[in-house]
Amino acid sequence: MTQINKINLIRRVPARTPVIISYKIRNLIKNKIVCEVGCAEGDNMMLLSKYAKKVIGLDLNAERLKYAQNRKLNVQLSDYRLDSIPKVDIYYLTKIIQTALVILLLGINWPSNSAQSSQEKISFIIKVQTGQVN
Repeated sequence: MTQINKINLIRRVPARTPVIISYKIRNLIKNKIVCEVGCAEGDNMMLLSKYAKKVIGLDLNAERLKYAQNRKLNVQLSDYRLDSIPKVDIYYLTKIIQTALVILLLGINWPSNSAQSSQEKISFIIKVQTGQVN
């Protein structure tokens, strides 16, 4: 984990997801293609890329994406609610990652319809976050 701490991050805790989360999910994302929704400057993308096969970032804010682009990260200006998003193995939702953990910890039933789009699955997580799903 010491190598991770040497990465030159733009934003520091608590303004960003703690470094420890990327480290703790390393086995989950190992050799997987990951899409970070809400990647901003790309700090988490850099951390996730230590373990993932490939990391793609999406964000609404063009100014913040400039930092990620300058870092040569694979990022796209995108609104996941309106635009199609890349098909990947794992979606990392920066702003609502805690909600996904709550879904797992509370045993909330995840929609099992494999035909659901990625946007529908993300929308489900948002519904859980906003209390629309029990």
